[in-house]
Amino acid sequence: MAKDSSLRGATTFGAGAVGAASSSAEAAAADVLRAGMELLLRRTGGTALPGGQLKGHLLEYIEASRFNERAALARSDLQASVTAAEGRPHALTDIEIVEGGRVVKEVQAKASE
Repeated sequence: MAKDSSLRGATTFGAGAVGAASSSAEAAAADVLRAGMELLLRRTGGTALPGGQLKGHLLEYIEASRFNERAALARSDLQASVTAAEGRPHALTDIEIVEGGRVVKEVQAKASE
């Protein structure tokens, strides 16, 4: 009886561990998307930018958030950051792709009609 109970306990623990490991990428993706959308909400509050310029700025935050979500799902170390959110609103690039603290790609986002 004790052996059967021990086997059942081990099976339950193993299934729980596999489930947690399998869902960790999805949880990480949800976390980075939530953080990106928080930046987006902060950016939209009280802005006096003209519509077209605001649209471009919002595009940067949305695209960086989408990139970070996909990177988290793929368990990648790449991270997109909006230069304006980093305190550099006049940087030559809008988004930087960073890996291990080093910029590996620079992106200039464009919005159109």
